[in-house]
Amino acid sequence: MMSDVLESEKWSGLVAATDGGQTKTVTVLADLTGRCLAAGWAGPANHINEPGGPDRCRRAVRGALAAAWQKVQGELAKQGVALPDQLPPLVAAAYGMSGGNAAMAEIIRSEIHAERDVIVVHDSRTAWQASLCGRPGVVVIGGTGSVGLARNASGQEATSGGWGHLMGDEGSASWLAYQALSAATRACDGRGPATLLVDELPAAAGKKDLHELHAWIYGEATRPQYAGLAVAVGRAAARGDEVAIGLLAAAGEHLADLALAAARAISWEDSQGPRLFSYVGGVFRAGEPVIGPFTRRITTALPGARVVAPRFHPVGGALLLALEAAGVSLTEPVLRRIEETLPAVLES
Repeated sequence: MMSDVLESEKWSGLVAATDGGQTKTVTVLADLTGRCLAAGWAGPANHINEPGGPDRCRRAVRGALAAAWQKVQGELAKQGVALPDQLPPLVAAAYGMSGGNAAMAEIIRSEIHAERDVIVVHDSRTAWQASLCGRPGVVVIGGTGSVGLARNASGQEATSGGWGHLMGDEGSASWLAYQALSAATRACDGRGPATLLVDELPAAAGKKDLHELHAWIYGEATRPQYAGLAVAVGRAAARGDEVAIGLLAAAGEHLADLALAAARAISWEDSQGPRLFSYVGGVFRAGEPVIGPFTRRITTALPGARVVAPRFHPVGGALLLALEAAGVSLTEPVLRRIEETLPAVLES
């Protein structure tokens, strides 16, 4: 029970872990055994150089942490345990942020305080940590945007992608949405093959047809909402639509190319290259239509490579960094405790 964790003398024994993406920000509070207590959600915190970016980042990191603490308070109130209104001092905190840079780190450290350290890194680093738990290898994020990170045993790193939707992001949800909309309008005009995307795309946005969707996209749709249309591709593919299946395969291959490019940029103890590859992000939720082409492209280029499913949600990577900063050894029992408790708090 949570009350077993948060007796009065343990209120300050907490760490915070955050995954800040282009669509949303999530913060998880956990104790020093790796037990996740609650998750809080807020809006996006990226694009800090845009007008209003710094304030958006502040609101997101402050709001997600406050929401997580509110959930802890609420759960314990049901058990008759009263907690202070203010979150007690954290032992450590770690932030994996989309587009993470020095300006973002400065804002986060002005908002979030911890006894030992507040770590701010690019979200590709926490995705790598979450996927491979510190083992040398390569991870790709296929979310609203796309980026690959390779890291070897000596800590040397290289990235590929991460250029944003106007200059790159191939294989991402934004890219998929653009490709799907183009395919749907070609089909609607008779310039391309018929596709279920003509119906699935408006349905994904709650619109009646492509014309209503058109007005929404060029009017009020935000970038995360636009990227969210990528779910329509998975739905059409699940119904056997060849156009959608082809788009998902192309996304998987683009994401594999990010991984391979990052891998080629650093040296490896094995002369043949890295052995472990993994992936995170909503694009991969489409399953085999993306993961299959992704895996085949990597293993064709590097026959000895293995593609493995991520062990944790990306925020789990930030949690590993926060626990390490708090002086916790990441033993298998700690990792298992995260594995057992993190999914539940993210779903609550």
